[in-house]
Amino acid sequence: MSLLRYGFQEAQNIARAKKEADRFAMEVAARQYKRAIAVVGSEYATVLQLEAETEAREDAVASLTTALGTKQPIPSVDIVSSDADYTFQYPGSGLIQIHNGTLTANRLTTLSATGAYDGMVVYFSRTGSGAFDWNIGSIKALAPMTWLTTVFEAGTFYPLQYGAL
Repeated sequence: MSLLRYGFQEAQNIARAKKEADRFAMEVAARQYKRAIAVVGSEYATVLQLEAETEAREDAVASLTTALGTKQPIPSVDIVSSDADYTFQYPGSGLIQIHNGTLTANRLTTLSATGAYDGMVVYFSRTGSGAFDWNIGSIKALAPMTWLTTVFEAGTFYPLQYGAL
């Protein structure tokens, strides 16, 4: 009888061990599943965030394009070599003005508001020589190897940046 009892207890122990192993396997699988869901979830959240950022950028570009309408110019460059005063007037003048001539006296570029629009940016660069200044309106006098960036707003040109080349 003790052999039967021993066999019965052994079978119960094996059944308990199997049940414990199954429970442990289920816990491990559940933890791994939760980790996988967390990883996939965070990756999915990243994808959603990137999609939202892309959509926001596309909306901003569309809004800006609408706001600019036909005013969005194709930048053109004027190379000025003359030793004389002249008038900047858009659209006949390029938005990038490079003066590479030698000045024998102070020279003035008059900034005309005719044709200019709010937010228009104009770049001036003096690469030429001479001991005299190239005056950009009444905004700034450019010596050789200097530059100026202006913006037009409400009928007036304003300085934005200035520096040396």
